[in-house]
Amino acid sequence: MLLLLRLGYGVSNSTLQRYAGDLACSLGKRPNSKPLSNCWLYGFLKRWGSRISAKKPSSLESSRARHSTPESVNSYFDNLEKTITELGLSGSPERIYNMDGTGLSPEHRPPNIIAPSDEKPQAVTSPRSATTTLIACANAAGNYMPPFFVFKGNTD
Repeated sequence: MLLLLRLGYGVSNSTLQRYAGDLACSLGKRPNSKPLSNCWLYGFLKRWGSRISAKKPSSLESSRARHSTPESVNSYFDNLEKTITELGLSGSPERIYNMDGTGLSPEHRPPNIIAPSDEKPQAVTSPRSATTTLIACANAAGNYMPPFFVFKGNTD
């Protein structure tokens, strides 16, 4: 289950209750496989609170989830280090800028999911909804540019 959570496929509270009910039935602890109660869920989260908790995930588009492998992340940082060295920027943090954008979608509201206590979970989403893009840019010395918003355009 922890591997699925790290890949962006979290388990909601109700799904965990359903899985636990199925398991209890298959182990002969219950006569039916109905989902376990909220009381059970809160007790479970309390008992395992040092390792897991129910959290609100941030969204992660399915295309990003497929391409966010340890190999691609390591390759990115290897290329970044090589470029910084080649351009002689390692001693000039004021010349190293990073720009990032994020899509803000008013439609996506993922449910709380069970996740490791020390991680921020992500929920895989569809990239098909209308989004407003927020772009931010800062350098390695701590200077930044004002944020830039890109709103949905008019096709007329």
